[in-house]
Amino acid sequence: MERVETRPLTVVSIVLLVVPWAMMALRIYTRVGIKKMLLIDDALVITAILTFSVATILIAQMLNTKLDNLPANYDYIEKVFYATTLLYIVAAVTAKLSFSVTLLTVANTHQRYMLYILIAVLSIFSTFFCIWLLITCNPATHGHSQCSHASILKVLNYINGAFMITADVIVVTITIWVLKKVMIKRRKKIIIGAFMSLSATSFGATIVRMIYIPQAVTSDNFIQMTTTITLWTVVETGSFITVTAASVLHPLVSKFWETAIQWSSSHSRRRQSEVEAGNIVMIPVKASIRGQKEPDISRFSRHARTDASVSGEYLILDGTN
Repeated sequence: MERVETRPLTVVSIVLLVVPWAMMALRIYTRVGIKKMLLIDDALVITAILTFSVATILIAQMLNTKLDNLPANYDYIEKVFYATTLLYIVAAVTAKLSFSVTLLTVANTHQRYMLYILIAVLSIFSTFFCIWLLITCNPATHGHSQCSHASILKVLNYINGAFMITADVIVVTITIWVLKKVMIKRRKKIIIGAFMSLSATSFGATIVRMIYIPQAVTSDNFIQMTTTITLWTVVETGSFITVTAASVLHPLVSKFWETAIQWSSSHSRRRQSEVEAGNIVMIPVKASIRGQKEPDISRFSRHARTDASVSGEYLILDGTN
C-alpha cells in the first residue's frame, strides 16, 4: 500500500482551527459585550465551528497515530473518514444557514424570499444526504470505500457541491448589494469586502473537492484519495466559517476606530495645552540647528531636566515630566 502524504492536511487543519476560533471569539465579544445578546445565527455558527473542530481534530489525531500500521488500522481509518464526512456536512450547512439568517435582517423582500428558499433547500437536502450516507455506507459492516449504490452517491455528492456553490453565490451577491446600499465609510466597506473574499476560497475548494469525488468512490488507494478530499473539505468549511464569524463584527470595528480617534484627539489636545502653558517648547530644527542630520541636544543644556525628541521639523523639549 502506498505511503499517505498527510503534512498538507495537518498544516491546513491547524491554520483553519486557529483563524475561525479567533474570529468566533471576536464575534461572541461583539454580540455579548457590545450588543448584549446572542441570536439564532450565533447559535448556528457556534454549532458549525464546534462540529468542524471535532471533525478536524479527529482527522488530525487519526493521521498522526494510525498510519504507521496502515493495514491493521485500515477499518478504523475508514470509519473516521466516514464519521468526519457527516460532521463536515453538518458544519458546512449550519455555517451557510447562519450567514443566511444574518442576511435576513438587512435584505429586501425579494432577497428574503430567496434566502428562505435557500435555507429550506439546504436543510432538507443535507438531512436527506446524511440519512442516505447512514443507510448506504454503514461503517459497522463495510468501509466508506464500499458504499452501496456508488453511482447514486456520486450524483448526490455533485448535487451537494452544487448547493454549496449556489449558497456561496447567493450570500455573496446579497452582501455586495447591502454594502452598496449601506451608509458607511468606504474604508469600512473595503475591510468587509476583504473578509468576504474568503468566500471565494470556499467556492474554489468546493469545485476542487467535486473533481476528486469520482476518483474516491472507485479508487484503489482510498486512504490517500480521501485524505486529499478532506484537505479541500477543511479549506471549504473552515474559510466559510471564518467569513460567517466575521460577518457581524462591524460594531466592534466601529468601536475600535472611534476609540483610536478619541485617543488621538485627546493626545493632540493635551500636547497643545502643554505648548500653550509653556511646558513644551517646539523649536524648528532647520532654524536652530542648520546642516546637522540630528539635533545637538547638548546645546539646550539649560533644560537639564527636559526630555528632548524630534517630531517632523521640530525639536520638542518636554519639561512636563
